[in-house]
Amino acid sequence: MSYNIQRTTFKVADFVSWFNSKGLLLNPDFQRRSVWNDKSKSYLIDTILRGLPIPVIILRDVKTDLDSFMPVKEVVDGQQRLRTVISYALGVFDKDNKAFKLSKTHNETYGGKTFKELPDEAKQEILDYEFFVHVLPSTVSNREILEIFSRMNSTGVKLNDQELRNASFYGEFKSLAFKIGNKYYDYWIRWGVFTDSKISRMEEVEFVNDLLMLSIDGTVRRTPESINAYYKKYDDEGSIPESKIKTQRLENIFMFLDEAYGKNFKDSPFKKTPLLYSLFSVIYQNEFSGKPTKNVKINISKKSLKNSLDRLSEEIKKAQKEWKKDRKVTSLPEKVYDAFTRGTNSKENREEVFKFLNKELY
Repeated sequence: MSYNIQRTTFKVADFVSWFNSKGLLLNPDFQRRSVWNDKSKSYLIDTILRGLPIPVIILRDVKTDLDSFMPVKEVVDGQQRLRTVISYALGVFDKDNKAFKLSKTHNETYGGKTFKELPDEAKQEILDYEFFVHVLPSTVSNREILEIFSRMNSTGVKLNDQELRNASFYGEFKSLAFKIGNKYYDYWIRWGVFTDSKISRMEEVEFVNDLLMLSIDGTVRRTPESINAYYKKYDDEGSIPESKIKTQRLENIFMFLDEAYGKNFKDSPFKKTPLLYSLFSVIYQNEFSGKPTKNVKINISKKSLKNSLDRLSEEIKKAQKEWKKDRKVTSLPEKVYDAFTRGTNSKENREEVFKFLNKELY
């Protein structure tokens, strides 16, 4: 059966106008009530201000009211997105949607502002933003809509831990991890750390989580629960102490490593995230821990680091061959080899690798 779906675009202003004239139904029986918090709402408005794409909105035509002659549409999928943009534009429109402001975590230019407080050009960008919309005819029944929902929800890949975090948090830690991960896309590919398919599943953000945790508390145990705890603890705007300094330090390490070893990572064991994390840890803690708060400069020689990493890479490769052949290693301390190949997420094993690399590099 063909549903004769109309595929089109509508502006935010269209939805606001329909809502004001009672031509938009936001609460059909099959839709969930709004559950978004202010952070998730702010994230959506910032996405619109940046002109980035948003998932398709699905509507259904409702038979025209014979008394008012008013054409009506109801929301099949996208209620929370539409509630957010309408409530932001109008200030507040029902008991579930209090007025909210953009967060500075998401948008430094307009953070802390309501819609009325935005300059006219920003208001225009929001109101003129176009949603891609699929409109179902009024003849499509609720039962058929539920079948559509079932098909939409049964064809996707199960979300991994990081994708679940991305869908659950919109605060400072999440935004900073995503920003850093995205900024160094070219490095991930050039170094051979992540492929495009792994980046599409947010594995680079998962790694950046570790680097941010390192910058805040040093070496810590890594579990899904411990990462979630950081997302919760540092969800509010401005909650990460000295976040700009910490970010600059991590970014300086990225640039330093690319200049010193960028061409060599692909053929080196250090492209593997356990060793790359330990490398970041050694540099971060030697260059910045216990140093003046505003210190972001890296002093180790690039040439010295490259020579050390070349030597260590050969030793690790030799140890890998030894293990494969005899299930024992002599090129490296076996405890160190075991730490970065088997138990890479525990604090004890991370500290074991740290001590080894620290001795070799500094």
